[in-house]
Amino acid sequence: DMVVQLWASFAKDGVPSADQVPVWPDFRDDGAFMFISRNPHVDHHYEEEQMNFWLETVPTILAGETHDEL
Repeated sequence: DMVVQLWASFAKDGVPSADQVPVWPDFRDDGAFMFISRNPHVDHHYEEEQMNFWLETVPTILAGETHDEL
């Protein structure tokens, strides 16, 4: 099972890898991530609009600042 291989290799070496899975990208500012599915692939900027809401808008609201998008 691919997911089991990914977890096992991550636990052993700190790098998730499995048969027929592309090289898992390092975490960087380019937004690369591994899309795990029947055909795993590297993609970029996972749900960018939703992520920006949680990473930018919510902290702004919690800090008491106003935000024009709301």
